Order: sequence, then C-alpha cells, then structure tokens
Amino acid sequence: SIKALVKPKQITKHIQQAEEQGENESQSVLPTEDTQDVETMRRKLALLQKHAGINDEDLEWKLAETSTNDPYGLAVRERERCEERYDRLMWNQSKLEAIIRFTDDRRVIDALDAMATAAEHAFQQRHTKKVDHVKKNDDDTVEEEK
Repeated sequence: SIKALVKPKQITKHIQQAEEQGENESQSVLPTEDTQDVETMRRKLALLQKHAGINDEDLEWKLAETSTNDPYGLAVRERERCEERYDRLMWNQSKLEAIIRFTDDRRVIDALDAMATAAEHAFQQRHTKKVDHVKKNDDDTVEEEK
C-alpha cells in the first residue's frame, strides 16, 4: 500500500522547508540520507502508479478524497474544475472549426495566396535595397581609402 511508503513526518517537514525557501533539488536542505529516502520513495510511488494505472491527477484526487472531511465539497470543486476544462475545450474547438470553415472557402485561400505573394515581393524589395545600400557603403569606403 502507498501508506507503507510514507516515511516519518520529518521528511515531509524538510520538503516543506525546501519548498518554502524556494530552493531546487540540487540545493536541498535534506540530509543526504533523507534525500535518498525521498528519491527512493518517489521511485516506488512512480512504480506503484504505473502498475495501478493511476496518473498524477487521479492520485491527487484519491489523496484529497481520503484526507478531507468534506467529500461533497471536494466533489463540487472537482466538478467545477472539470466544467472549466470542458468550456476551454469547447472554445478551442470553436476556434478550430472557424479555421476549417475558412480553408473550405476558395476566396479566402486566393486572398491568402495573394497576401503571401505580396509579402514575398515586399521582402525581396527590402532585401534588394539593403544589399544595394551595403554595396554602396562598401564602394564609398573603398574610394575613401584610395
């Protein structure tokens, strides 16, 4: 069971201190032995998650579900979070559908081709002007050296 992997609260305390201080893992405040225990615990947890087929989100849900005295409130918050994610997905889908509608309209494709051609032509003109300007400056420099 996952509870068998949990070390004394001392490790949790050290982890919280490190997170509060904003230090990364390479500058950990944990003693070396505790750091190894934490890494071992993380590997065991990852292995158990893999074998149980539980992703991080499901594991967080299970931990919150067992540690709260208000499962109804937890379920309401989870539903609201899921509804928000669904709304975002629907909004993204509507944007993609609008793009698809444009790709089916031949007039839009012709307009985009014309814009791309004009942009390429403008780029070529700017590039040519820059090259001419550089050549002129080089010629002026050569003449000044003589």
